[in-house]
Amino acid sequence: MSTARGRPAQGTGRTGEWQESALCRHHDARHFFPGQGGSVRAAKQVCRRCPVWIECLEQAMRTGERWGVWGGASEEERQHFRVAAARHRRSSRNTETTEEPCRTPRC
Repeated sequence: MSTARGRPAQGTGRTGEWQESALCRHHDARHFFPGQGGSVRAAKQVCRRCPVWIECLEQAMRTGERWGVWGGASEEERQHFRVAAARHRRSSRNTETTEEPCRTPRC
C-alpha cells in the first residue's frame, strides 16, 4: 500500500514496481489508516479489486507493518497471521526432532 500521493507508505522503503499498480494510490490514505475504532471497510473494498494485493500483504508481513490495512488485512488480522505462522514453525520443528526415523526397507 502506498500513500494517496504516490509516495511509498511508511515502512516500505522505496517504491517497488508492484506499488505502481496498487489501487490505493488513487484513494485517500485515511481509508487505509482509520483512527481507533474506525472502519476498515472502505479500504478492504479497494483491496478486493487490487491486482497487487498479494504483493502488498507479503510486504506488510515481511516488514512487520503494524498499522493500517495492507493487502486487505487489518492490523489485527496480520497479527493473527503472525501468531499462526509462529505456531506452524514451532509445530514443524517439533515434528522434525521428535519423530523416529523409519528403519524398515519399505520406507
